[in-house]
Amino acid sequence: MAKIDISDRYVGADWLLLFMVTGLPDGVTVESAAFYLKKNVKTADADALVSRSVTTEATAEGQITQAGTTATIAVLVPDALTRTLTPTKALYYRVMMVTNDGTSDFDEIAADGNFTPQ
Repeated sequence: MAKIDISDRYVGADWLLLFMVTGLPDGVTVESAAFYLKKNVKTADADALVSRSVTTEATAEGQITQAGTTATIAVLVPDALTRTLTPTKALYYRVMMVTNDGTSDFDEIAADGNFTPQ
């Protein structure tokens, strides 16, 4: 399980989270992705503290862009959602993506650090 540092994230601030997907086969594009922020890796997606869905269309939840075999999944979490979080040492997030060839992939990742109240 990979880890990221969240010590620069503030409760009550807007977050822009960028996830890079590299090495996609030629002709394969990322069509949609879902982001889930959880207290525990075993928490069901439906019970996530924050959930966001993104596609290649820009929305208030984010957007997927792709150049060649590299896609960037940009997830926007507004201050109204981060304000509902309790500062904590570790949270987990899950990113699930679906490609144009019908395959899907996901990763469960621990986020280490402290959320700081703003």
